[in-house]
Amino acid sequence: MKIWNITEDRNENEIQVGKVTILKGSNSCWYKLARDIDDYFNNKKSKISIFEDTQLLYQKDWECLFIPFDAHVQLDKITSKSPLKILVDDIVSEIAMSPIYHEFIDAWQSLSEEIDFFQSNLTKYELGIRLVDFELDHFKSFISLQSLNNLLKPIQFKKLLLSLLANKMIEKKTLVILEYPELYADQEEISELRISIEQLVKKGVNFIIITNSSLTDNCNYVFGGKILNAASILKIKRKVMQELPFYCDDELYNQALNILLQYVDNLSMKDENLKFSTDINQQLKTILFVLTKHLEINLNLDLTGLPDNIKAYIKSYF
Repeated sequence: MKIWNITEDRNENEIQVGKVTILKGSNSCWYKLARDIDDYFNNKKSKISIFEDTQLLYQKDWECLFIPFDAHVQLDKITSKSPLKILVDDIVSEIAMSPIYHEFIDAWQSLSEEIDFFQSNLTKYELGIRLVDFELDHFKSFISLQSLNNLLKPIQFKKLLLSLLANKMIEKKTLVILEYPELYADQEEISELRISIEQLVKKGVNFIIITNSSLTDNCNYVFGGKILNAASILKIKRKVMQELPFYCDDELYNQALNILLQYVDNLSMKDENLKFSTDINQQLKTILFVLTKHLEINLNLDLTGLPDNIKAYIKSYF
């Protein structure tokens, strides 16, 4: 289990990461965090720092591709920073091997000789004239791409960018930040995207996905303005177990951990109070109470049926 600590000045956030990391929900915290991570890897002067288990991640070792929720790729004009540039470069390389291209270059040179005849018309202006040599790169400005579909949806742009990455040689540690892939997408398109993600993960690509769906165990949530994940709960395990008025083994603690994350997962974004089912046994209720106190999460705990000694223990926290 890995933890990324993302810091800027005095602001600090920790997320649990894996091959596929989920930042779940529509929260402004994720909006900023995604852009902070992208800034760290793609901006040499970034004020962001990212540590993995206290070890600083070196920017030069990583390549980061950020695909925002409104991802768009300009097709009709390919710039030097366009992700489609590699396609145009390949096309131009193929053109260079064509006999027609060599005929064109010969014709261009002949045209250059024709231009020389206009020199006499310019001499009285004390000007000279020449035809600029035609370079292979000049072809790029005449090439434009068009979609075979009338309108590309955000999900189609995302699939396009992932397809380009899949055909690229992976030379560095690679991270893709994918923002709300389900936006304007049907179930079939989402399934196809998941297949693309799985294939890239096998090639060693890492993903951070901001979504309203749970796709992996490495899931992070925002509740009460705080980031919550399994790692943050395990981080306080020893402290919680020492405070409990009864023996708690790993299995019981992990059961409480899963219950807590499940409830957070099911909560609406506006609900700031956790409400647990009444069918949870007294030991789990007590563990959940201590957990949420250490995590500084508001807890609405039903004390009905708890023994007097457990009630007294819980009230000692107030």
